[in-house]
Amino acid sequence: MDVKIYALKLSEDLTDVQFNTFFGCSQEERKEKIKRCKVSKKRDIMAVSQIFAKACIKKTFGIDIKEQEIRYGEFEKPYLFGYPDIHFNISHSEELLVCAVSDKNVGKDEKKIGE
Repeated sequence: MDVKIYALKLSEDLTDVQFNTFFGCSQEERKEKIKRCKVSKKRDIMAVSQIFAKACIKKTFGIDIKEQEIRYGEFEKPYLFGYPDIHFNISHSEELLVCAVSDKNVGKDEKKIGE
């Protein structure tokens, strides 16, 4: 299978309603990290990124979002618990989220030019 790449641009801050919706859909471990984040734009990206990754996995492999449990391994690399043949990685810059999904190990790192 070819690697599927998905991108989402967050050019504006989330409204309180939008943030609360994404936050409410996040897994408990992720919620704790989001709560500790002090920078609003980064907090928004953290709230959206897990749901975005789950949506990308659903689009690629057809697994319902509610059935997906994302966990984090060495170096905080995310993986889909119970699905060892599904690999994904999510990266972000200031307003762009990128998710790579495949049946092989993948990684994508998005940075601002000059970093």
